[in-house]
Amino acid sequence: MAFCVKCGAQIADDAKFCPNCGEKVAAAPPVVKEPDREALLPAVSSANDVCQEIYKMECKKDAFNQKKKRILSMLPSELFVFVGICIIGILLLCGWSHELKILKSDGTFIGWFKNAFKEIQVSFPFILVGVIDFVLGVIFYRRYQSAEKKRRAKAAEMDAQMKQVDDDIDLYYAKNYDIIKVLPPDYRYALASDYILSTLRNRRADTIKEATNLFEDQLHKWRMEQYQAEILNRQQAMNDHLAVLDVAAILLSIR
Repeated sequence: MAFCVKCGAQIADDAKFCPNCGEKVAAAPPVVKEPDREALLPAVSSANDVCQEIYKMECKKDAFNQKKKRILSMLPSELFVFVGICIIGILLLCGWSHELKILKSDGTFIGWFKNAFKEIQVSFPFILVGVIDFVLGVIFYRRYQSAEKKRRAKAAEMDAQMKQVDDDIDLYYAKNYDIIKVLPPDYRYALASDYILSTLRNRRADTIKEATNLFEDQLHKWRMEQYQAEILNRQQAMNDHLAVLDVAAILLSIR
């Protein structure tokens, strides 16, 4: 037996109007019943296959991203050679300047001539090595520019590969939306779909709602275990640090 929302009078279940005040009785919303476990299993299994395939694509994208990071983190060896050549050039200039300062003239023409001849003798090896150093610097700088261009091109290629994977994921998801929509939007990824399928197969859940609740409980347990592991690692690091301090204190006390 139901009651009128306006006057509170009792009304029959199949009545359309209240017999007391004439208020129209709102129709009860239809009860949506979820499919049973046996009917859900094939659909969830297919949705899980889609999620696993998307996960493989995401792993492929992550591999491209890691490769791009390695490419950008590794500077061309030509750069280090060029820097070394520049340092050698600076040292040559310093050595040349130092050698020239050592030479002194007695003020006479002959002394000046001897001093100039000595300057030429001292300067020649420095100039020769300096010219070779300069030529090598130009060569390796050009090689560095070429290597850097190739490195940037490889990084851009990785970006293009990742974009292509993103497009493939979007296209694959759109093609299989009718299959994957059996799962709630927040659970359309590999870990969640695999766990939901396992709970249905193991008869731990009979509906999608029960399976997602179990998955949320498991996620909470995993987070707590991870948090506890982090605390234990910090405690261990602190104990190791204190042990080192104790040893240091003992050694100081012995002295």
